[in-house]
Amino acid sequence: MDRDLITRICVRTRLWIEGEKKNQGSGLIIQDGASFCVLTAHHCIYGENDDFAGISKDDIWIDHQKEDYKSSFTRIEVDEIVGSNKDQDWALLRIKDPGLNIDFSKVIHGIPTEEGIEVKFCGYQQANPETFRPFDANLLSISEEQFRISLKGKSFSQGSEEGSFIAKGLSGSGVGIEIDGILYLIGILKSVLGDEALNDDIECCAISCLDDISEKPSVELPEITTNDGPLILENLLKGIDWIK
Repeated sequence: MDRDLITRICVRTRLWIEGEKKNQGSGLIIQDGASFCVLTAHHCIYGENDDFAGISKDDIWIDHQKEDYKSSFTRIEVDEIVGSNKDQDWALLRIKDPGLNIDFSKVIHGIPTEEGIEVKFCGYQQANPETFRPFDANLLSISEEQFRISLKGKSFSQGSEEGSFIAKGLSGSGVGIEIDGILYLIGILKSVLGDEALNDDIECCAISCLDDISEKPSVELPEITTNDGPLILENLLKGIDWIK
């Protein structure tokens, strides 16, 4: 069975500091023009309180499971820290070509305008950092630079463990909607709300925050589905000059 695109572009992020791997998080691979990049949360690279403010690109480890959730990790080398924003909580890293057999024209940067739709995100929990984990969620609310989602049918809180502990490491996970082999990527996870993951709600950074530094523009998605079924990609992208 083919893996969903959201899981195929998922990566684990870690920092190599004084001989130890620290600050494990998540991220995703995107294509930006002729380059490949990893998008992750700002605090996954620089720390919650800028603990790693002077981090070098050589100290950033990007690990990818190319085959499946049990496959060994391949490290992807970071070429450059392209940019970051602490308030919006994103960081963009240019990487070597990861050698993935993926048609990245089918990964669309989308701006949702419809609340209540189902989305999926995928990342690496610190409680189980050796395998990626996809989650289903609902889009609760939207603002200009961020949006909020809530877990669907499950809870981060498990037994005596607080939800914030179970969710730790998922920051930077890609959030999107996949329809007929097209991934509409709408953003990344920033943080679980509250120490106990109140209502399992998660704040996310919108993918449109990259518009000023990315060659791939965001496309407004007025409705993900219609009475006639999924949106037709050709109609959605009509007039977007970067599609060849």
